[in-house]
Amino acid sequence: MQKESDFLNPYEVVTDDQDCYWFLTESGVCYRAAFIKSYGYFYRYPQFDHQVVTFSFRPYKEDQQPFEGIPKSTSYSSQTRIRDTIIWLLLESFRLHPEKSIVFICESCDKLAACRQRLFDRWFRQAHRLLPAPHCISKYDTDFAGEGYGSIFIYDYNPNHDLIRDAFLDISGSDK
Repeated sequence: MQKESDFLNPYEVVTDDQDCYWFLTESGVCYRAAFIKSYGYFYRYPQFDHQVVTFSFRPYKEDQQPFEGIPKSTSYSSQTRIRDTIIWLLLESFRLHPEKSIVFICESCDKLAACRQRLFDRWFRQAHRLLPAPHCISKYDTDFAGEGYGSIFIYDYNPNHDLIRDAFLDISGSDK
């Protein structure tokens, strides 16, 4: 049976440490993706501080604000490979660290949080189909009261799965 990465066509990824990754698209846009330690997210559950990371990615240009000077449209091929690269990074993180859960936040600073949430939801569904049984990852979503949207990805066999899920959903009073 083929492994999940065989179905993806990610960009070549380089890393400067175990938590930060860089890739360059064929149109010359550099992306930075990172897994950031998430201390203090669950103030009622400090025992989870070392079990949860926040994932972020964005185009990167030195001396510019994020997204400044980045073309708004890219080719379908480039978008597909960006998606494949992000999926590969997430799957690889779960392969290496199944005990960690991953939070993804779509901020509303540019009023595109809902669009990003829908896009990331599609990417998650595709990544989930690539996972070989019995490896499964659950995704839970929440709305941060107009400040954006959040999701958490938890490996189904994580012994703290339900507690981490409940702690995440407790942030905004959601139970999705």
